[in-house]
Amino acid sequence: MIAGRFSGSVLIGQKGNLLLRKGYGKANFELNVPNTPQTKFRISSISIQFKAMAIFQLQEGGKLQVNYLISKYVDDILVALNDITIHHLLTHTSGIPIYYFFLEYRTYMTREISTLELIDVVRNKQLHFFPGVRYKHSCSCYNILGYIIEKTSGMTYEEFLPGKFFSASAYE
Repeated sequence: MIAGRFSGSVLIGQKGNLLLRKGYGKANFELNVPNTPQTKFRISSISIQFKAMAIFQLQEGGKLQVNYLISKYVDDILVALNDITIHHLLTHTSGIPIYYFFLEYRTYMTREISTLELIDVVRNKQLHFFPGVRYKHSCSCYNILGYIIEKTSGMTYEEFLPGKFFSASAYE
């Protein structure tokens, strides 16, 4: 922070006691908006490990199988992608392109958007390769997994994950 290189929010708690809750730097440099403890950040690939865990919890609970085609869970959205399995999404071998490379995404960048809106950006795009042929990291895959988690569990992604583990409210 002293060097001017950190911009973010910090929450430090220990055994239920709040030690530090403060924003540093700018949330938006162009508009000179400061970060606060309430600033929301796009965390991108940081959350993929939690989505993978949730998928395997649903599999253990008998709600889905990773070798099933995603059309079983999202046929109302991704009818054209019938050869892709949940396993392909988990391992970045689906061929689905990354949503933020398309112009449509730019209209969403400045506001909170739903998983369905992100999926819609890539829904009719050509695959980079046939599913299972090669690896290419795609955050689009994990957004689709988030949708599968919600549809299969009947809860929002945030409700499905253990709330006390991921919530800053335990320290408020």
